[in-house]
Amino acid sequence: MKIKKLFVNHFGKLSNLDIEPGDGITVISGENESGKSTLHAFTGAMILGLERGRGRAAKTDAHTLFTPWDGGVYGGTIRVENGGETYSVTRNFSKDAPSCTITNETESRQMTGNARNLSKIFSGLNATSYQNTISVKQLSASTGGELADELKNHIINLRSAGSFTLDVTGAVSKLKSQRKKIEAGFSKPVQFEADELTCRITSMEEDLASLCGSPTVAEVEKKKADIENEIEGLEKNSRNLAAAIEKNDEALKNLHLVSNEDISELSEDINYVTTPLINYYDRHGFNTRKGALPFFSFMMFFLLLLTAVGAGLGLYLYFYKNWRLFSLWPFAAASLLTFAGFVFCLVNFISVCSFKGKCRRFFAAYEYYFGEKPAEAGGSFLAALRSLPDKYSSLLNWISEGKQGLASSAETIARLREDIKTVEAELDEAKQRSWQREQKEDALSSLRLRLDMLKEPLKKNNSIISEVEAINLAIETIENISNDIFESFGHFLEATTSELFSNMTDGAYSGVSINDDFDIFLLQNEKRVPLCAVSAGTLDQLYLALRLSCIEFLWPDQTMPLLLDDTFAMYDKDRLASTLSWLSENYSGQVLIFTCHQREEQILKNMNIPFTLVEL
Repeated sequence: MKIKKLFVNHFGKLSNLDIEPGDGITVISGENESGKSTLHAFTGAMILGLERGRGRAAKTDAHTLFTPWDGGVYGGTIRVENGGETYSVTRNFSKDAPSCTITNETESRQMTGNARNLSKIFSGLNATSYQNTISVKQLSASTGGELADELKNHIINLRSAGSFTLDVTGAVSKLKSQRKKIEAGFSKPVQFEADELTCRITSMEEDLASLCGSPTVAEVEKKKADIENEIEGLEKNSRNLAAAIEKNDEALKNLHLVSNEDISELSEDINYVTTPLINYYDRHGFNTRKGALPFFSFMMFFLLLLTAVGAGLGLYLYFYKNWRLFSLWPFAAASLLTFAGFVFCLVNFISVCSFKGKCRRFFAAYEYYFGEKPAEAGGSFLAALRSLPDKYSSLLNWISEGKQGLASSAETIARLREDIKTVEAELDEAKQRSWQREQKEDALSSLRLRLDMLKEPLKKNNSIISEVEAINLAIETIENISNDIFESFGHFLEATTSELFSNMTDGAYSGVSINDDFDIFLLQNEKRVPLCAVSAGTLDQLYLALRLSCIEFLWPDQTMPLLLDDTFAMYDKDRLASTLSWLSENYSGQVLIFTCHQREEQILKNMNIPFTLVEL
């Protein structure tokens, strides 16, 4: 999460203030009473909201404290980037018309200002996590043991969001006393009788369950009826199949088709009749028309007549008109052309006559197999005749398979008749089991009636057992709660804080040690140094390391901004330089430093560490 812009409309003494923090370190500098803490509070209010107190608390709560001095709209806008998207959150804290609006600037759309969307935008921050992690203030001005106690309280707050105070011994003692008092009302005779009845009921229910797993009389009778129906269906299908086989077998015998060899001969005969027609259609499409024979007859006569006329005219001109021979070439050419046309028509005339003969053979074959003459010698009629070999071959195979099916059905029927005998024996056993089940159900009903009479005493016993179990669980939970807290959080906090603190102090301390009671010791030269023995500046560094550890624990896959409000007030110059250098090199999120000093700005410039400066 990255804060890209803060715009203060009106908040406390601030108004119309526009700030754009940088990606790394941003120093927000100003004199005392310039509004740094107010801006820090504004940032928290934009993230968490600004709830109003009730009753007397409303007079001193934050909402009242930061009411605009000069009037105007109470609130502002924060612009953040999270998960690759940029959002603008605008809040109005006025008591008359509080509101919150969200704009997803990446997708240019408005969003509902509800808690779910705000949690998504601000990475799940709430008041507890905000105050104990990213918002870092200076430790109090306490010294020595008081300061160490304050730091211990802070580490407990990081884990449990509040003080952890529990008198384990006293609580366990009270719970055990209460358990003994409750157990005195437990009735052992009633429980013994109920347990015995429950055991017998369970045993009888198991017997009934074993009987229920076996087929019932109705199920066996249905099974027998199903077999009988199956036999009836098989017999009916066999009769129908036998009739169909007989009918088709007779039809094939009438056509003298009783084997595959006969089918092969039929195929050859049909190919002999149809193949010439197919080839003729492919080569002489025109000659297949009905008027082809009269057309070629007329054309032969006409062309022969023209040839005779041309030749006669040429001879007349040559012998009687004394034309020279070379002058007669047009007549000779015309005669030759008409004669050639005559020959062409003659050839086609003969071809058409041949086609008619092929058609007569086709008509005879078609009428033989189909019992009627076709309308033409081509098209679907030709295809129908050519399909006969495959049709009769399939029919012949179907008859053969049908006869095998009849034999198989006969075997199945015989087997099913044997199954009926077995099912009849099962039916006798099912009737016997039904009688046994009725006897056991009567006995079970009697046992349940006796157990029901113990219902009220048992209810009291069960209530006592539940209360005792709850007390035992409470005792176990209380005894282990300290260890549970440390196991779930302490080891991570100790290891991470040790690494961060060692780096911040340039190795002056090798780490920290945190025991089950959250007592903290600094490790230096294999010695455990208590907090009361170190300076306030060192404690402030440890305080910051603890915060950073919790940020890493809560947001392992995100970068979070760090808001430091006069956090370095107790740091000397060298310690401050070391901490700022470490933050610039190791903390990947934004660092907003609120300060009334110029030390941070000067040190960052001297160390050539890039930063953004905001002066109030």
